[in-house]
Amino acid sequence: MESHLWPIFENKKCIIFDGDGTLYLGDKVFTEAITFLEKLKAHNIAYYICTNNSSKTPKEYEEKYKKLNLPFNKDNVLISSQAAIEALKEKGLTSAYVLGTNTVVEWFKEQGIEHNEENPDCILLTYDTELTYKKIEAVTYLIREGLPYFATHPDMVCPTDNGPIPDVGTWIDMFKESTCRTPDAIFGKPSPRILDPLLKKFDATLEDLVFVGDRLYTDIALGQSNPLTTVLVLSGETTQDMAATSDIKPDVITNGFA
Repeated sequence: MESHLWPIFENKKCIIFDGDGTLYLGDKVFTEAITFLEKLKAHNIAYYICTNNSSKTPKEYEEKYKKLNLPFNKDNVLISSQAAIEALKEKGLTSAYVLGTNTVVEWFKEQGIEHNEENPDCILLTYDTELTYKKIEAVTYLIREGLPYFATHPDMVCPTDNGPIPDVGTWIDMFKESTCRTPDAIFGKPSPRILDPLLKKFDATLEDLVFVGDRLYTDIALGQSNPLTTVLVLSGETTQDMAATSDIKPDVITNGFA
């Protein structure tokens, strides 16, 4: 049976999904989401997953999705850290104090951004799930020195099976309290530059895309000042009451993929 929402998707060039809270929660995949992805494939509609969660590399995400039986690989995953890397290169910055996991720091090096703890060109906050107080101290001192200061994304929390846990947005507030500075730029959602690779690949405009997500101030905010269709699913962070009272409005609200 065709959904009354299907016309929103069928004439688009690409559908982009958030991950955590939208297609899955922790290690639990929403069954109806798999069915919907299969329908997109049957209609030859391209789909990507776009996540602000910069705690993993593209290869690590590929491995994660393989375990979850989600049909995504490193080539159809967009991560906020990829947008950050491109932005730093455009600015001529080749080294950074990368607040990140060991694998992410190594991947940045492979992409041309060397991790430098002594004399970096800039500071970049990613979602470091290996965070230590020593790292917090080091970043605090560097921010105070006035170096260019960036973050991959603004999310305050990351959804998990056991409830939300602190994310980069929380650390931005922490560093603001100790340095009186906020990032000079944030590269992930709601910045539309995270979608630039898709616009180039499909020779598309934002009007050709649909974004499906669970978070108002990142996923849905992408469509507030851009001609991008947005669908809010109430399977993650946002509740019906939050959606009703927010100034950020999606084009469609639905309980889930069913």
